Amino acid sequence: MSYISARAKEASAQLGEERGRELVNRAVWDYGALIGEATRLAVEAQGLPPTPENFNAGSDLSPLGFEMEAVTVDGEVRTRIFHCVLAQVFAEYGEQEL
Repeated sequence: MSYISARAKEASAQLGEERGRELVNRAVWDYGALIGEATRLAVEAQGLPPTPENFNAGSDLSPLGFEMEAVTVDGEVRTRIFHCVLAQVFAEYGEQEL
């Protein structure tokens, strides 16, 4: 994970703080979208509906350490996760602003 922090710092150094932050934010968002899509496909491949309750059935992430709950936003059921491993790493390196 320190690799991610190092790459984020390098992006900011090369592109400037604002553009570097935009790039890092986009990369983190895209990574989350890829994980979400892979999880949805894995859940559906098991014949289960893609609901927050079935998230762990399609995820290769350990459920330990992930505090989460199902919430409804604009009529859509979603999963809210209260801990982000990437954010933790950035905080450990003092790079929360990235």
